Amino acid sequence: SYGIYRFGLSLGSMGHNFAFGAKSLYDGIGTANLTLPDDLQTDLSGSASTTDAANRLRAYADSAGSTDLALRRDQIAMDLAWDVKDPIKVNLDWSNEKRKGTRPFGATFGFGNAIEVPEPIDYDTTNLNSAVEYKGKSFYASVTHAFSAFNNANSTLLFDNPFRIADSIHTRGYSQNYLNGAIAGRFALAPDNSFNNLAALVTKELPAHSRLVTNASLGWMRQNENLPPITTNSALATAVGYEPTLPRNSAEAAVNTKLYSLALTSKPIKKLHAKAHYRYQQHQNKTEEMTIPIWVSVDVTSKTNASARYVSSIKRSGGLELAYDVAEKTEISLALENENASFNNGSANSENENVYKLGLNTKKIRLVDLRFSLERANKKSDYPDYTLANLELPWMRKYYAAGRDRNRVVAMVGAEPLENVGVEFEYIYGQDKFPKSEFGLQKDVHHIVSMDVDWALTEQVRVTPFYTLETYKNQQRNRAWSPTGTAIGSPYNPAYSAIEDNSNWTLITRDVVHTPGIGVEANIIKDRLDVNANVSYSDVNGALDFSSPVGTSANDGNAFEPQDIDNAGDSTLISFNSKFDYKVKENLKLAFGYNYQRWKFQDDLLYDGYDKVYTSATGAYNGLLSMDTMYKPYQAHTVYMQAAYTF
Repeated sequence: SYGIYRFGLSLGSMGHNFAFGAKSLYDGIGTANLTLPDDLQTDLSGSASTTDAANRLRAYADSAGSTDLALRRDQIAMDLAWDVKDPIKVNLDWSNEKRKGTRPFGATFGFGNAIEVPEPIDYDTTNLNSAVEYKGKSFYASVTHAFSAFNNANSTLLFDNPFRIADSIHTRGYSQNYLNGAIAGRFALAPDNSFNNLAALVTKELPAHSRLVTNASLGWMRQNENLPPITTNSALATAVGYEPTLPRNSAEAAVNTKLYSLALTSKPIKKLHAKAHYRYQQHQNKTEEMTIPIWVSVDVTSKTNASARYVSSIKRSGGLELAYDVAEKTEISLALENENASFNNGSANSENENVYKLGLNTKKIRLVDLRFSLERANKKSDYPDYTLANLELPWMRKYYAAGRDRNRVVAMVGAEPLENVGVEFEYIYGQDKFPKSEFGLQKDVHHIVSMDVDWALTEQVRVTPFYTLETYKNQQRNRAWSPTGTAIGSPYNPAYSAIEDNSNWTLITRDVVHTPGIGVEANIIKDRLDVNANVSYSDVNGALDFSSPVGTSANDGNAFEPQDIDNAGDSTLISFNSKFDYKVKENLKLAFGYNYQRWKFQDDLLYDGYDKVYTSATGAYNGLLSMDTMYKPYQAHTVYMQAAYTF
């Protein structure tokens, strides 16, 4: 009945456990200020060498306290629906989520001094959505507003440096080790922010079996978190001669978005189906750019003049899709799409992509359903000239903005060889190539083959065995070199300015995944007790194959044959799920379930020679990974019960 309100309320709480018994030297875990005892910092700052530093730190790490890294999410949500008057409806929903706890966080005092610390999590997120809908026989319209606000109680994370009891500076911050640096490091955490979006949607039925759908939306994203000080290192201020400051105290970040879309579907003649669409999307960064007169590298060295630049973009896309019934139960389709994007301050100035699709769907053969599709896409990018840069390879192209050739094939056959048996085969092939990227990702190929069987043993029992084979292979190339114009392998050194060089290296990544399984559905007691169960086994085998031309130490930045990794991300997963649904009476249902998982993981790159105090091959200190939060094998048993009462 119109005029009736419908109200919903939900409460929920869940936990995420990242690591049990994680080791940490720090006090103040769960807060934004992680501290170390002064006597520890005094002792370690007196290390005589990188090897001595590692040995001293290992003694402290062995006796470090343990903590569980976990967070809790508490949620509340309310929704209200009101049928104002036919055909007008109003919907309103509100939700809030609080997250509290800790999780692993990677920090650093320089490339030679990485560290693992617990990040404090204290988030509060509120969402509010409202909508007014009009639904007529041939006309539909809606206006919606979405609002989201995020608050982080911790704007930065401050953490003591184990090796420093007094601030000091260094001329090359990026390679900084225990010898120099600040007493503490600091990272900015997720900032407070808000988002508003206003949208309108109109759908209109038209003659000739046609429908027009239009959509428009405007969005506003704002973030004005206080900017952290330039450095934690007081020695830098002494070296510069004054306390470095920022041009403004807060981010004053603002992004506006626009989206307009139009889609028309039609059946102008009996056998022809047509669809045309157009989409305009704008991401406009309104943040005022600023130039920082002095900035620092990992709190140990100062540099002058850096400008903050922000990316804005406009994307326009459109397409036409035609499907024609060439014969009874046989349809062929053709689609053409184009996307054009322009960027302000982006990696590419612009890009243009054309996509061509061809499809066939037929049931001409009795009891057989055949579907086949081809896709070809070409993306070209107007990439700027990076030959004047000194920190990037001039031939490198960032993945998202690089020119790309893409091919996709999907073939599916469904058959019913017997009255009670259905079989489906599917094959998927994908290939991406990046012809303009001499370095970075070069090629990505995958194959997926799957088979599903649906077998009704009786009217009450059905089994569904399945098997999937997945293979993935990608190839990338890069170069080892130090970012100076005179270094071995530097593309800005005339001696190494060719694309082919002894300092280059190539990596081929391979993954093969086998997943067999079977499911069972049974009605044990007619209209009263149902049982559903499934079991699957997934086996993942990965490998990393490295290669590099070997020169001499005079002309090769990596004058050795790199070692392959035979076990990279290898894992096995056994999963069993079962559920018993019991109908006590019409308005009362009970469910009982048991789930089991066993997961094993092997990765030579992560576990071969792992030490919580990370060292180089010569035993020199290289980082503190004491929390040991890497993947661990596990077994999990879950027993649950559900009850549903209708009134």
